Amino acid sequence: MKKTIQKLAGTFYFDSTGFPFSIRRVEGTRVSHAYDFTGVIHRHDFTEIVIISGGVGEQIVDDVAGRVGTGDVFIIQNRMRHGFSDYRSLKIVNVMFDRRLLRGTESYFRKLPGYNAIFRTVPGRSGAAETIDGHLRLGRGQLHQLLELVAHAEEELQFRRDGFEIACVTLLQSMILLLSRSVAEEQTGPGEARLRIGRLLSELETGYADEWSLSQMARASSMSISTLLRVFRGATGTTPVEYLLRLRLEHAKAMLAETDWPIGEIALRCGFHDSNYFSKKFTGRFLLSPRRFRKSSGGAV
Repeated sequence: MKKTIQKLAGTFYFDSTGFPFSIRRVEGTRVSHAYDFTGVIHRHDFTEIVIISGGVGEQIVDDVAGRVGTGDVFIIQNRMRHGFSDYRSLKIVNVMFDRRLLRGTESYFRKLPGYNAIFRTVPGRSGAAETIDGHLRLGRGQLHQLLELVAHAEEELQFRRDGFEIACVTLLQSMILLLSRSVAEEQTGPGEARLRIGRLLSELETGYADEWSLSQMARASSMSISTLLRVFRGATGTTPVEYLLRLRLEHAKAMLAETDWPIGEIALRCGFHDSNYFSKKFTGRFLLSPRRFRKSSGGAV
């Protein structure tokens, strides 16, 4: 019989003002807040940074169980199933937010290999027994810095002074930057291959218009072509070539909406040397031709 997975909505945790950011603490098995599903396998429609600030226990992420302890941090995306099978001695801090809060800065975060490794890949099993992939372990100093940022954000949420939303978003960005840099410092271990993919995604982000072959992508990620294809699909759910195509089309979409450059020039700027091919792929992706999309978005025709 298939287990029912609890589906939790952000509205359970975010306040009625519509600001999609919240912090909840859990200490042991005592229920500390409404909708505390720590011990129940669940998923939600927001992103959650799970910080283990003390103790030891066991967490299950997408059916993979692993021991956790002080300094472990997990990025739980909205499609993931997770919960704690043992959290009697744990101190947990859950930072919950809607990714739309990062819209203004995500293009900069996407240049960071560490950000790509933990926020833009699909978690899976690392291959090491009793290990959950897609997480990182912070040292004492890094954990202290992260918890200080969390405490400042909690204060802003509590007192709600003018501009508290801006303060919380800034603190959230600082948390994500700290975590992204921490991942980038890890050179070995189960997450090394994922970090290599993160570095490749960063290079593609800044060089999406360049000519890329699978051989060049393999060299950029320090992998053989066969390993790259396997690890890349496991991390992103698609192939490197398809990922690059989607990235180029997303940039073209933004340029069509935000500039008055000719469509042919936009195609070239995004790595398409055949405007007919560009138009075909754009239409297939967004169900509108480049010209019709520009018109619908209010850009120059």
